Amino acid sequence: MFAQQRVVNACLKHLTPRLSHEQSSIIRATLQAQNVRQKSDSKDVSKASSGGKIKGHIVGIDLGTTNSCVAIMEGKTPKVLENAEGMRTTPSVVAFTKDNERLVGMPAKRQAVTNPQNTFYATKRLIGRKFNDDEVKKEMQSVSFKIVRANNGDAWVEANAPNKSVNPDEAVAMGAAIQGGVLGGDVTDLLLLDVTPLSLGIETLGGVFTKLINRNTTIPTKKSQVFSTAADGQTQVEIKVHQGEREMAADNKLLGRFNLVGIPPAPRGVPQIEVTFDIDANGIVHVSARDRGTGKEQQIIIQSSGGLNKDEIENMVRAAEKYSADDKKRRETVEEVNRIESILHDTESKMEEYKDQLPADEFSKLKDGASKLREKLSNKDNESVQNLKEAADDFQKQSLKLFETAYKKMQSDRESSQSSSSGTSSDENKDQQNK
Repeated sequence: MFAQQRVVNACLKHLTPRLSHEQSSIIRATLQAQNVRQKSDSKDVSKASSGGKIKGHIVGIDLGTTNSCVAIMEGKTPKVLENAEGMRTTPSVVAFTKDNERLVGMPAKRQAVTNPQNTFYATKRLIGRKFNDDEVKKEMQSVSFKIVRANNGDAWVEANAPNKSVNPDEAVAMGAAIQGGVLGGDVTDLLLLDVTPLSLGIETLGGVFTKLINRNTTIPTKKSQVFSTAADGQTQVEIKVHQGEREMAADNKLLGRFNLVGIPPAPRGVPQIEVTFDIDANGIVHVSARDRGTGKEQQIIIQSSGGLNKDEIENMVRAAEKYSADDKKRRETVEEVNRIESILHDTESKMEEYKDQLPADEFSKLKDGASKLREKLSNKDNESVQNLKEAADDFQKQSLKLFETAYKKMQSDRESSQSSSSGTSSDENKDQQNK
């Protein structure tokens, strides 16, 4: 009983701004009546000192799942109260309209079909329940409104009502005054945060847009990520800075570009290029690229993230949502192509390295497999991502199995060589002893 009272009190606290004074009073009176009844059973009823009578009016409430009813005592006779519509019972339904109008009883029940998410009924079943209870999970499947988890783990209901605590006509002036107070030092316990309107990143292999700072990240902020070269012997890289939400760099806004030169020639994937995005409190973006091997660094400064207005930002976000499926497919294709090229590069370099340890016929088969995979890669526009992935996986399994055989052969030859060398040394020692 006390657990139920705590739940209802919590729900009343959550919904008090939306419930009428009459409804709140009725529900609270119900709890009081239930408490009195329970305490009476345990002979712990608290009575007034004058005459041993209970102070205040007695109200009897049937808080039903479907309908509720309220009665009072007039003298020695109980009387059922009528609601605003003259009915002696009231449907246990509460609703909130788009205009933030609160409806109770039959008016709420009539509009339930057109406003299902903000119409609450049968909420009595949630009293005393935790959000993780099986009964609550079952209830969530059958009701049209949202059941949410409270901070203490209870099951609450949630309505989408507009917040009118701030007048939109006054918001800008109030914000400007607060900002002035912060700048003037009068306000010290308030931090005003700005965010990045769109994601920031760079173009990587295949034209993919790789995000370093996501949209709506609070500023100031700083993020770094390590990249590498895409070709053997590459001595410079071009860093293209983009802004937007699309998966491919060409579909986003180019903010600037710069080159990092003087990278020592090395196989692809070996050099480590650290790219850093640093946005200060004024929204100025500092982008730098540093070769970890040599310490050489280049950077670019971008003012005001490209100077996009609100409409342009919203259009870019909508375009990203509209073409999300197509962009994802294009990105998956490019990433799979990049993976295949990396597999081919690594395999062919290892083929040359282990050429002497590989059987001639197996070496020829692997070379033919690489040629077929390159042919499929050249026709990538007519191939599905799944077909490319399966072909690459099959080739990789074939090459790994062959290289495993070559490695075992090299290990066996090395052990035989060491054994032979040890035997020769032993014979020489014996000859010296005989002399």
